Amino acid sequence: MTGDWSEALQKIKNNEIEVDSRLNQCVKQEHLSALQKNAIKADETSDQLGDIHKTIETFIAEQKARMATKVDDQLRDSLRIVDPKDDMTTIEKQKDKLFEGSCKWILDNQMFKDFTSDTYIAGTDPGSRDVDNKTVTQVPPQKDQKPYFQ
Repeated sequence: MTGDWSEALQKIKNNEIEVDSRLNQCVKQEHLSALQKNAIKADETSDQLGDIHKTIETFIAEQKARMATKVDDQLRDSLRIVDPKDDMTTIEKQKDKLFEGSCKWILDNQMFKDFTSDTYIAGTDPGSRDVDNKTVTQVPPQKDQKPYFQ
């Protein structure tokens, strides 16, 4: 009877070892499966973060472009080119109407010729929209001078 008990005990021990081995394999397989799921989620998260990173880079590039455009606009405004025709039109609208040919005589005057060819007339800043006396004095002769240059 002891032989039967020892044989039975040995079978139980062997079965217990087999169960432990299979249990360890199941746990390892479960861990492996969980790690694979985590790896897939990590890849998905990485892709999402990559998309976010790309979106942020695009946003930053767009902001830089907008700022460059804004700076360019500000520079252009500060270096504004003034069209004399616009100034003359503005002056004519603000002041009394000019008499056609009323200043034609000045074009032949030697003092005026010297004045316009050799003299810098100080006034407002270049590009300023302020109308100054220098500009106002030049409108009538400029209008009368048009036929000479056309």
